[in-house]
Amino acid sequence: SSFTFHHSKNVAKLTEYLGLLMGFSPRFQRMLYLAGLVHDIGKLNTPVSILHKPSELTDEEYVCIRRHATDTRQALVKMFHSQAVIDWASNHHERLDGSGYPLGKTAKELDKPSRIVAVADVFQALTQSRPYRQGISLEQAMQILQELVEGGKLDQEIFECLRQHAQVCYQISVSCSDVKMAGA
Repeated sequence: SSFTFHHSKNVAKLTEYLGLLMGFSPRFQRMLYLAGLVHDIGKLNTPVSILHKPSELTDEEYVCIRRHATDTRQALVKMFHSQAVIDWASNHHERLDGSGYPLGKTAKELDKPSRIVAVADVFQALTQSRPYRQGISLEQAMQILQELVEGGKLDQEIFECLRQHAQVCYQISVSCSDVKMAGA
């Protein structure tokens, strides 16, 4: 799926950029990039007919989509020695309040890098145009993220970092090429 490829590439760039802004070392930033790049690798097991479905998913199809987080962890365990990268990538649908999946982890179980990948994933997914819908505006995406933060699902500090650099993050998110990142 070309949009999944672009999504993963841009999530990788966003996670690396947020890592830079949050003061992580260059090595740590590259690990974040790698986690962002492979966070959806489990979608290789998801039928394209479900990934590209232009209408609402059935309950069965939604279960199939949600399985990609578990499939991601299983694939990455075979590919990487870094448990950190495996965890950060695999935790991208976990939420601070325990409402995420696949494991229902809570804030105390989610480290800052996992939280960065989650924020970058949601932001990029909202702003990216896909075959079945247009991406939304920066303002709309920021409003949705704010609601998720206020609802206890996403990290406030990471959201504030993204908000302070919203224009650059938006350009990274919607770009099909490299963007000059302030601070890089």
